[in-house]
Amino acid sequence: MPGRPLKVDHIRTAFLSKTVSARDLVIAVRDIASIHRRPGQPRLHPEQSRRVVELAFLGLLAAWDEFLEQTFVRYLAGAEARNGYKPTLRLGRTGGLAHSYHAISGDPSFDPARNYSRFSDPKWVIAISKIYFENGSPYAGLLHANLEILQHATKLRNRVAHDSLKSREDFKKTAKIHLGLQPGQPLRQGYSVGDLMLTKADLLFGQETKNKDLPYFMAYALKLRAMAQRICPVV
Repeated sequence: MPGRPLKVDHIRTAFLSKTVSARDLVIAVRDIASIHRRPGQPRLHPEQSRRVVELAFLGLLAAWDEFLEQTFVRYLAGAEARNGYKPTLRLGRTGGLAHSYHAISGDPSFDPARNYSRFSDPKWVIAISKIYFENGSPYAGLLHANLEILQHATKLRNRVAHDSLKSREDFKKTAKIHLGLQPGQPLRQGYSVGDLMLTKADLLFGQETKNKDLPYFMAYALKLRAMAQRICPVV
């Protein structure tokens, strides 16, 4: 006897809520960051505030990975959005969420509670979506169109999470692209992901973002929100 139809809209709603929480956290720590403390007013040293911003960025990307994973396995099991949207399945629907995980991992013992998926790799998501969904929709075209930004985000995340030589070198390269610097131009000593996240987004995200005078953190958050609402549309 078939179970209740799988839903997907709540996954989008949860992700959008997390982006708002991350944005509010960044605004809060930015507003109280100061080298000089004032009596009776909460203050964070700028270095501490930048670290909080970095952790908020990690949380934002983790939420994005989870959104991709949870919508993908549900669509593969036959879920549809409240407005009636559902991707066309190339190989038919799976028998449920567990079966979806087994199919995309190629491992009949895969358990999302014990095993890591690969949804943090946009190239992998593009490739696997083309196997299971007609034209890879709604993932392949959208992620491919935004691949540069997603790959930059991965390098920024890696720099926050790791202190390896590769992560430091990758960060230098991607930070210079964000700042419009030439490869031979140096970054300011001690320049961090938190510094970059609070810098005005003049490049990569288009004129509309630039005109809104948004920092890079907000530009990334808005980009991911827009993509989520195309993957799981409301109307």
